[in-house]
Amino acid sequence: STFAKVMPATAGTNTSGLQERIFYNERWQVETVITSHDPRRIYFSENTDITESLMIARRREPNQKPAATRFVNLARNPASAFDALTLAADAERGDFANWGTVQWNSPEHMASGDWLPMVFYSGALTDAARSLKSDFGDQLKPLGEMASLAPGGRSVRDAFRQVRVRQSPDMRALWQHETSERTTMAAEPDRYIAPKVGKEDVAAARWEHRSRLLIVNRLYQMRAATTSVFCSTGVVGSAWESVTPHDESVDPEDLMKAWCLWANSSAGVLGFLAISQRKLTYPRFSMDGLRSLPFPNPDAVPDAIASLASAYDSLAEATLLPLPQAHKCETRQSIDSAVADAFGPALDGIHTWRELISREPNVSNRPAELLSA
Repeated sequence: STFAKVMPATAGTNTSGLQERIFYNERWQVETVITSHDPRRIYFSENTDITESLMIARRREPNQKPAATRFVNLARNPASAFDALTLAADAERGDFANWGTVQWNSPEHMASGDWLPMVFYSGALTDAARSLKSDFGDQLKPLGEMASLAPGGRSVRDAFRQVRVRQSPDMRALWQHETSERTTMAAEPDRYIAPKVGKEDVAAARWEHRSRLLIVNRLYQMRAATTSVFCSTGVVGSAWESVTPHDESVDPEDLMKAWCLWANSSAGVLGFLAISQRKLTYPRFSMDGLRSLPFPNPDAVPDAIASLASAYDSLAEATLLPLPQAHKCETRQSIDSAVADAFGPALDGIHTWRELISREPNVSNRPAELLSA
């Protein structure tokens, strides 16, 4: 038997849906997953504004070995019945050349619940994101194994309120990710805050986890220039998560600077895009996803940490262009060069990644050019 299901793209990307994806693979041959990468129509259903995918699966026969799964990423999502019938006819022949890109996901990746090809229009970025997770040994580790990410943005909003004047004690936050303002890695707090009435103890506990390093928990890719900032003082955030390193073998300030630079490199940005949820055009990131991000491991690459921290000092105040302009951003190019120098030939492709990222439909908010390389 065969079934088709329209589902939120989050079902294929979020950690909470992992067991469901593994279950499908155990019982069914997931033959095709079609995802809209057309920024004008990111959905298949009516009355929704989230990115959707269409999954087609067939009951696997006893003792039948699983096969690879085809992931189709549409550059143009049919807007009429005629277009839909044309796509259906092409799909029946297995010919998607006029519609978008095709990536094949191995049985091993499907068995582990890894549906990463649905996230990227470019298969080269899928390969690069996987490489960062698996090809660097202990040079890169999940951020959550090396640092605490707390308090979360929601818990900050629950415990604190914005106020107009400085309080005593002086509590400050980086509340919003204002894309027109967050154009440098160095940042200043943008709000005075105070505990909500009746939540003074909760607020005090959360204030203890303030940090100078913050990473985004959502990203308006079309306009955003930064994914991480290093503040002049310890803060908490609403659209940001505070990051506090566990490691004490290196200078914590240098480590936070190095991580800030890494997060804003094309390698770091790629990591954020790979954990996109809800809308691929305006993703939000779960705490589990943020903790899984591959970041430089100070125990394994202390020289790289020192090098990246030095590069941060040189580039902290330099203006970053929004991600759709990453390919012509001199600051981003300098950041990528610093990362490539620190990690050697393994990251030689980072400059190519920068251009591919800027051309992703969900980053540029423009339909893909089907004839581009």
